[in-house]
Amino acid sequence: MNRKQFAETVAQAYMDQYHSQEWRRRPVMNAPAIDFDTDTETFASCSTLTPTNSNEVRVFELEDGMFGYPVTKRAIYQYLTDSASDDLWHEVVNQIEQEA
Repeated sequence: MNRKQFAETVAQAYMDQYHSQEWRRRPVMNAPAIDFDTDTETFASCSTLTPTNSNEVRVFELEDGMFGYPVTKRAIYQYLTDSASDDLWHEVVNQIEQEA
């Protein structure tokens, strides 16, 4: 599990869905989610409407405003890789370990 790859995936998915400039968005239906593929050990974004495969664990769901306003991809990445978000990262790791 790679925390930096998780942070990058979350930041990109959040900006694709909720960017302040609508023309920059590439939204998914409903809300974005982050899945972990236990075979490739990588994180990927999708819609919360997308079912997980047998080798995937849904580890995080994104909501508008969860990182405050205004927000940038870089700020989200820095927050998720900083010690301030250690509890969140430990929850993600625990969820993967329990469901894998």
